[in-house]
Amino acid sequence: MKLFTLGPVEMDPETLAVGAEALPYFRTDEFSEKMVAMRDRIQRVCRASASSRLAVITGSGTAAMEAAVASMFGGDDRVLVINGGGFGERFSELCRCHSIPYNELILAHDEELDAAHFEGVDGRQYTGLLVNVHETSTGQLYDMSLISGFCREYGLTLVVDAISSLLADDYRMDEWGVDATIFSSHKALAVSPGLSFVLVNEETWHSRIAGKRRAGVFYLDLRDHIMNMERGQTPFTPSVGVVLQVEEKLARVEARGVSYFLHKTRCLAEGFREDIKKRTNLVVPGFRISNALTPLFFPDGGAEKCFSRLRDDHGLIVTPSGGENKDKMIRVGHMGNLTQDDHDTLVSALAV
Repeated sequence: MKLFTLGPVEMDPETLAVGAEALPYFRTDEFSEKMVAMRDRIQRVCRASASSRLAVITGSGTAAMEAAVASMFGGDDRVLVINGGGFGERFSELCRCHSIPYNELILAHDEELDAAHFEGVDGRQYTGLLVNVHETSTGQLYDMSLISGFCREYGLTLVVDAISSLLADDYRMDEWGVDATIFSSHKALAVSPGLSFVLVNEETWHSRIAGKRRAGVFYLDLRDHIMNMERGQTPFTPSVGVVLQVEEKLARVEARGVSYFLHKTRCLAEGFREDIKKRTNLVVPGFRISNALTPLFFPDGGAEKCFSRLRDDHGLIVTPSGGENKDKMIRVGHMGNLTQDDHDTLVSALAV
């Protein structure tokens, strides 16, 4: 089976080798040193300052989303949620769960976010904005300069889910004025599922997290996670093996350069889309799309059958869609240990 999915993804041999090693005990100076090295590399990948603070959470990306929402906002806030699909809706669900007042800027599945959407929005009534820079359910990659400009104008705390975008698309935390960046281990980092991360800038750490313990938060309290990370540890047992995989992968990213991985993923995505347009009647949306994936629309339906045919006849696993797009769209991932030959094989199977 070959994974063209959105997580987990195909892992490199080096990553798989780390996963096969015996696990060390983690409450040691040696493990703490690895954790600190991982933090420093994450800061550089996110283009964040060395003063930013990291929380390492054993849980999926949604755990980090909940940790950020529940630890940074409360009933005296009102946040604006960019809801362009299933993961934007997840931010709204988290706000409802934790009784955080919010409003939504809702997009249709084929609607591109632009400046007109912010016209008439009174940013003065909000204290924060929550956005998935890449709405994975549709493939759209939002314009962060547009969003950050709005947040800067009104002084909003900007929380960005970069779970399926980091290391697939360019990301500039400090330059964009992002206050908290959320990501996980099993997307473009291409290691095993099990870890998620929240990186916050120093100002946000002091103003929204350090002096407050929010009601209804225990395991996902960012304050505890960040304070423990200062000594290279976590408050609870982490996914030790995944920590080691992430640390090893980030060392390779640093050695080759972030630009190498961005270029590889972008070339795979662009080449795949060109071939799809030439060889099939499937539709690639016209809005801005992340390098992480390509959404493919079926004008006459049949997405479900195509997913099953690719899996059963060719051993190729893509990502199906749910809801109204269940039979209209599949999503093809370009992350992880994939090659141009792999993509050629998939295009040939789709062209049948």
